[in-house]
Amino acid sequence: MENKPVEAKDLVAFVTDGKSMIGRKVKQGAAKDFVVKDPVVVYLQPTEQGQLQVQIFPYWFNELVDEKDRDKGVEWVFDKSEVVLPKKEFTVDQKLVDQYNRTFGLAPAQQIITPEGSDQKVVKLFDD
Repeated sequence: MENKPVEAKDLVAFVTDGKSMIGRKVKQGAAKDFVVKDPVVVYLQPTEQGQLQVQIFPYWFNELVDEKDRDKGVEWVFDKSEVVLPKKEFTVDQKLVDQYNRTFGLAPAQQIITPEGSDQKVVKLFDD
C-alpha cells in the first residue's frame, strides 16, 4: 500500500450482504466480479444527543495479515450480482475519506489554517 492518502475520487460506496461499505476502486477482475481494495464497513449509530455517529471498521483487520504482505493492501472480490451500487456514482464526504486514511495509517491531507486577515506567516517546520 502506498503511504499516501487516498482521495475521495479513489473510493467507491457499495452495499453487500446488508452492509454499507467503501473501498478503493480496482479496475481489474472478471466480468462477474466486483473488486475493491481495503474495504471498510460503515456503521451509523445514534448518540445520546440524538445525532448520528459514523464509524468505519476494516472488512479484515490489517494486523491479521502477515507483515510482509501488509503494505500491499488486500483486494477483495465480491460477486457483482450480490453488490448494490448507487445508480449514479457520488463522491464520498472528505471527513469519511480522512477517517478511512487514518484507519489504514495513511497520512491525512495536510491542512494549514490561518485566521483571515492575519499578518502572521506560516512557518514550515518539516519538508513534505
